[in-house]
Amino acid sequence: MNSKHEEKRDSANAAGIVLVLQCRSCGKQHRVKEIPRDPGGGAANHFLFNCIACGKTEIRTRADIFQQAASPRQQLQLIPSRSP
Repeated sequence: MNSKHEEKRDSANAAGIVLVLQCRSCGKQHRVKEIPRDPGGGAANHFLFNCIACGKTEIRTRADIFQQAASPRQQLQLIPSRSP
């Protein structure tokens, strides 16, 4: 059985809504699969974000994550690519 959080996330993904966090250093947008959680299970107010493009680690807030209605093409651009 899915939790309420998983159901909400799945319905948002089906609607084409993507959670995005933009790196302050390089400006690249990264998809956020789920909201970071604190040890109590609630949404964390502050969390560490590590950009895979430039490697910078930043302390970010929940307010920095924004929703973006993305087309399938934009969704592909938001998927991080890992190059050797």
